[in-house]
Amino acid sequence: KQWYQRRVRVRPGDNKMRISVLHNARVSDLQRIVTKAIKRSTPDLPKAYSWRSLWKRYNLSVGSIRLCDRNKMLIHYGVKNNDLLSFTKRVRVDRTRPNPPPQRRR
Repeated sequence: KQWYQRRVRVRPGDNKMRISVLHNARVSDLQRIVTKAIKRSTPDLPKAYSWRSLWKRYNLSVGSIRLCDRNKMLIHYGVKNNDLLSFTKRVRVDRTRPNPPPQRRR
């Protein structure tokens, strides 16, 4: 395993915070670390804040690349040291409505 750390900056709103993750970390690991860092840095946050709803609505992104797949490693997205991660609105695909059947020509 590669145990050296990758330091990234996260920007939730107007604040910036530095966090460290392992080199072989996945996006889900990064999300867990960001959650803990935000909890520590904002003491006035409500206790019953729903982190599940936050990660449903927002993705982390590096530049214009969104970290969508939670199981992918950060290396695959090209996250390097001192990269600035920011929250972007998640684009959701409506999967409830299936594609309409093709029209028959008469």
